[in-house]
Amino acid sequence: MTDEQHGAETDDVAAAPANGERRAAHERLSTGALARWARACATHPWRVIAGWIGIVAVLIVLVGTIGGSLRDEFEIPGSDAQKATDLLESQFSSEQGAVLNIVFAAPQGERLDTPARKAAIEDAIARLKTREFKPAGGKAGLDSVGDPFSKQTFSDNGRIAYAEDPTLATFQVVAG
Repeated sequence: MTDEQHGAETDDVAAAPANGERRAAHERLSTGALARWARACATHPWRVIAGWIGIVAVLIVLVGTIGGSLRDEFEIPGSDAQKATDLLESQFSSEQGAVLNIVFAAPQGERLDTPARKAAIEDAIARLKTREFKPAGGKAGLDSVGDPFSKQTFSDNGRIAYAEDPTLATFQVVAG
């Protein structure tokens, strides 16, 4: 088939039939911009591949020259968790890196080492050491809990203390 014959055939496919019937979808040529773009991609696949490789290369160069750095900080201003994290960082900056910290705080101007508060904290720690919070059946739990009244975990003003799980186990709160 020659180019002239092929061109005539394409015109026949694109033109409406003489009897006025509508052609089936596979018999019609699409004429929109998306169809032209798709035909260009299909007829020149190596140009498309080279274009994508060029785009990726340009993006890599841009990231390398003007890209920022990754941040591993996560903050939710105003949340209780953020307040506890900020408090730990300000009071115990040398004790960073523990996975589980259980924080106890007394109201402003008061201390945790009063007999009533100390008994309540010791009861809480004793409960955390029970079987209820031990790892079992594929569930994470606590292997041991530190002493919140040790010199390293009790603040100088007596208002803040924390206990940590030094085994780095994951703590799961159990309702009850």
